Amino acid sequence: MLYCTAQKSPLGDLGVKSCKSKNPANSDSDKKHKFAPAEFLANFAVHNFTKMIEFRKVENSADLLFGKAYELYENSFPAVERRSFESLKQVLDHNKAFEMSALMIDGDFAGFFDFWRFDGFVFGEHFAVDPKMRGKNIGSEVIKCLCAKVNLPVVLEVEHPEDEMSARRIAFYERLDFRVLPQTYQQPYYDGSRRMLPLLLMSSDYDFACTNFDKIVKVVHKEVYDYVEK
Repeated sequence: MLYCTAQKSPLGDLGVKSCKSKNPANSDSDKKHKFAPAEFLANFAVHNFTKMIEFRKVENSADLLFGKAYELYENSFPAVERRSFESLKQVLDHNKAFEMSALMIDGDFAGFFDFWRFDGFVFGEHFAVDPKMRGKNIGSEVIKCLCAKVNLPVVLEVEHPEDEMSARRIAFYERLDFRVLPQTYQQPYYDGSRRMLPLLLMSSDYDFACTNFDKIVKVVHKEVYDYVEK
């Protein structure tokens, strides 16, 4: 197992991607993360003082952890930035590129993240920490350890820095050596309406992501959002 020492952060655990919390007061920690191969996650733990954080693979929608993860998922992300219950079940049960892991502390469910592993990069879709476990710097330690082990560039979505929290979220990832890509990016809505949500992409490997930006967007749009340009 891999162990990392976590230090408490005054900013708490800022999440990944574009997510705006349904409850603005909790927006620091209601975000998503994604990434890392399952064979690594199954044997990965972060040591946070006297607490061990274990990542346990959610095997399918019949897994008891799926219900816990979905409840947190639904409460953490607005509808425009999450799948329906049936859609999440479908992709977990039938798409081998997609994986979900539950975050466990002392055997109790403490959060989840889901991600896609593609040819040449990993795309993090959602990450959320249980409200009771926020403010312990779990998010940053997890991301650092994952990036150290995944051996692939990590790509994720964030909102434009139009308010304090969005700006803080970007800064959070920049401290972890992620950089904002300069290209214009839009997230397709999950509902199939072909509407688009303006976001930014960040990556742990800036040069790779800039060079392969068009490929990354094409793969993410098609595989994650089932969206193909007409």
